[in-house]
Amino acid sequence: MADNRFQMQLSSVVITPKAIYPFAKKIDRGFFLINPPEPPFAMVVGVSKQQHVVWRSPLNLNSRRFQIQLGDDRVAIRHSHLMEAVSAAKSIQACDISAAITAITGRKTKIKENTSPFTFSDMKSARSRQNEWAWWALLLRKEGKHDAEFKALDELTSDEAWALDFCLADDIKKPEPISL
Repeated sequence: MADNRFQMQLSSVVITPKAIYPFAKKIDRGFFLINPPEPPFAMVVGVSKQQHVVWRSPLNLNSRRFQIQLGDDRVAIRHSHLMEAVSAAKSIQACDISAAITAITGRKTKIKENTSPFTFSDMKSARSRQNEWAWWALLLRKEGKHDAEFKALDELTSDEAWALDFCLADDIKKPEPISL
């Protein structure tokens, strides 16, 4: 147990009856948030060094609504709402956001691809108010563009807004199990 590699490997993981998977990278989180494992499973994110949270993480018995142990806190995810938000965000991104914002403001603007419509989403959820709208999203809303998509995004909890950012990551794929 004193092995630092062991502790670091298990600080952010998804635990299933068959394997333990890494859950530290954005693409790993994106995969498991989009494709939650068959129950029972646990999802754990250690937010500080030497924080042992695996033992207090909830056991999820349902993949439609599940929890993630995020440091000392728990994040609740309604999978169907998250998937609707992923579709909505991708639909908004399918139009040329930069061109739309340039047309509205009259200034040339570049918006990064696959960016979340919320202002800030960090890996360890160190910042509260995850579901504040990004400036470009506010402009699109003000113009009445993508009303149906924004409605789906409005229905997210702050926990789900935090999770959305991972689901929009590029090159999401299933991670290899951790070998202990």
